[in-house]
Amino acid sequence: MKYGYFNYDPVGPSVFFYLDDNGQPKETHYNIADVNNLIEAISASIECSHIDHVLCNAAGLGLADAINQNLSTQFNHHTCVFEINDK
Repeated sequence: MKYGYFNYDPVGPSVFFYLDDNGQPKETHYNIADVNNLIEAISASIECSHIDHVLCNAAGLGLADAINQNLSTQFNHHTCVFEINDK
């Protein structure tokens, strides 16, 4: 299981973080105002980094269904489990 972290901020930059296959941290800040474009960008990041489990803030969890829908339609099969990061 490979984890990522998504912090959605509707006003400022949203952050997607994960560790690559070599254990190196990878962090991307998204300054995308259009939610649909952000969903596409996050979906691509999840697919490219082979993430199957995403910890996120409450706002990010609100986008989980849309992200999974995009993963399903754009990448044919990939879905992710999303849950609140309570730590």
